[in-house]
Parts: sequence; C-alpha cells; structure tokens
Amino acid sequence: MILTDFLNTGRSWIVRGQSAAVDFSSMQEFSAEKSSRLPDEPIEKGSFATYNRVIEPRSISCRLFVEGYPSKLQSAIDRLTTLCENDEKITLTTPEQSYPNMMLESFDYRRDAQNGRGVLYVDLRFKEIREVASQQTTTSVEEPIEPEDAEDGSCCDDIADGEMQGIEADDSEYEAESSPQRAKLADLLGGGKTWEQQQATEGP
Repeated sequence: MILTDFLNTGRSWIVRGQSAAVDFSSMQEFSAEKSSRLPDEPIEKGSFATYNRVIEPRSISCRLFVEGYPSKLQSAIDRLTTLCENDEKITLTTPEQSYPNMMLESFDYRRDAQNGRGVLYVDLRFKEIREVASQQTTTSVEEPIEPEDAEDGSCCDDIADGEMQGIEADDSEYEAESSPQRAKLADLLGGGKTWEQQQATEGP
C-alpha cells in the first residue's frame, strides 16, 4: 500500500503555524509555481533593470493524506480550519525543503469507500506572503503663526526693523549712489525751483 510504503521511509509532510500544526501521512500530488511579471512594451536595448521584473508570490497546491482513527482525522480538519481562518503565516515542510511565509488560502477534504473511514484526503492551496521593510522619513515643519501674533504685528517685527531674512536695509549707500543722478535731474527741471520761482527769475 502506498501509505505504508511512505511511512516506512521516515519522510514527513507538515503544515505548521503558531496556533496549530497538522502532520500528514503521505502525499499524492504536489505542485509549486514561482513566476514573475515582465513588461509587455518594448524596452531600450541595455536599459533593462531589476525593477522591470516583478516577482510574484509562490503558489503551492497539493493533495495529502491523513491516516488514523476518526478522532485523529477530525482533529486534522479542525486544525486546518483554524489555520485557514487566522491571519498567521505558516510553514509547509516537505521531504525536500520547507516553504516559510505561506498562508493557507483554502482546503477541501473527502473520504472514499476503498480506504474506508481511516484515511482522509485533503487538497490544500497555499500562497506566499512577501513582506518588505517599511521606511520612515522625518520632515521638520515650521511653527505656524498664532492668531494673536498676527493681530498685534509681532510676527513682522523683523521686517519693520529693516531686517528680512538676515539682510539689513541700509539707505545711506543708495542715497550716495543716487546723488549725481538727482542733481542732474534737478538741473533739467530748473535747479529744483518751483514754476513760480522760475517765472520770477526769467521775468515777463
């Protein structure tokens, strides 16, 4: 019998989570898929990079057996139900390797007349959970102007004192530079005299 031959090999198929674990007696079918998505549009030659390939989660489907008394079979069903309803990650252990970070998507089971009540056939479907580390950044934000400061004008003291962003306003340099231009303009306008003064000087 296949079940007896498998048990004699000492191999194991185990579905283990934090809250429950199921030890299976044998395996009839096992299928694992690992794939990735690639872009469909053309890519410039030599520009393909790692981010162009998106790794898909691993999918596993298998049919396992549990052999034993009815109480053992019912216990396996109850534990699989717990693993399927919880949000905990599980590890699927096979004779060749282990698959961590998996979740049980669904399962169904049956019995048949050939093996009687002592064997439970279970079809299981697993999906890998791929986690990435979160990144946090800190941004400094200036304190807002309080309403009372805006009303009394204290928020504008630096500007009123002639300072803005650390630069002092100095009018003396501006006046020195503009003195020749002012003098020339005054000559053109009559030496700074009013219109009545000019008329009095020139005469009738």
